[in-house]
Amino acid sequence: MHTVMAALLAVGNVIEDCGLDEAWSEADIYGPTTTRQILDAKHMKRALEAHMTTVQALYDLCVEEFFLDHPDLKGPCAEAAQHLQQEMLKEQQNMLAIIGSQRVLNMMAEFDKKKEAQSTLFKFVRRYMKMVLLIYTFIRATRNGLQMGAPPVIP
Repeated sequence: MHTVMAALLAVGNVIEDCGLDEAWSEADIYGPTTTRQILDAKHMKRALEAHMTTVQALYDLCVEEFFLDHPDLKGPCAEAAQHLQQEMLKEQQNMLAIIGSQRVLNMMAEFDKKKEAQSTLFKFVRRYMKMVLLIYTFIRATRNGLQMGAPPVIP
């Protein structure tokens, strides 16, 4: 738990005054006092919730932008997602095959490199997203009693 709190404090220090904290307040998601507690890692559950909600919203924006750059991949991925909803366990392997055959993960990595070279804001946002996901990976590993080796590939 102390490691998670230290990581949340580090994330809070990184994003303080970048606009995300103001967005939480302006959107009436969190008040100024709660936002301060999140940034200072004084309330672990709220901090985890705030960062995960923010990362999910940022992923939505990132994926939308990715498909604008690669519209040919949107159709196959959307079709695979529909099948996955209908028969989740059965179609999971199909989804992985489509992603692998389209080289989506490699193309997303190239997309990240290109966008990071063009925009420091994009680079900042993607690093923030990866930091928060790494914290969740750590929490899952410690809850399951697992040793953390190399961090997972986070697109």
